[in-house]
Amino acid sequence: MNIEKTERTILHVVWSTRDWEPHLRNETVRNKLFTFLQSRDSLYGVNIEQINGGHEHVHCLFLNTTNEDAKKIIRTMRKDANIWLKEKGYPECKWDNDFLVLPVTDDDLNDVSLYIKDQTSYHEQYSFAHEYDLLLSSYWIAK
Repeated sequence: MNIEKTERTILHVVWSTRDWEPHLRNETVRNKLFTFLQSRDSLYGVNIEQINGGHEHVHCLFLNTTNEDAKKIIRTMRKDANIWLKEKGYPECKWDNDFLVLPVTDDDLNDVSLYIKDQTSYHEQYSFAHEYDLLLSSYWIAK
């Protein structure tokens, strides 16, 4: 019998709307979208620990305990989000082609979860452009 060992991988994923257009500025719709995606986490083979975002982006912190490729999971989540948004009357919302996939250690899980949960307060002070640059530099990623 061939049994594959799966290890838990914690990922902080950030994706944005195309051209960073503020298509998610309606907080009620944004929160319902996040609830919808979180309700489907078992279909993606992950456990979404936290999901939140701003007018033009989404942060998702999830535990992947499957052998499924993270890129495939994220693409499926974004596709489902597009379908949901279109059904709710927001067909103009499209996602940028790129997204960030940032590894998270067990030690940092709580801090990253709180950071994502506090997105509304964060963006009262800082733009998404500032946050994006900060995330890139924190992980030594070149633009």
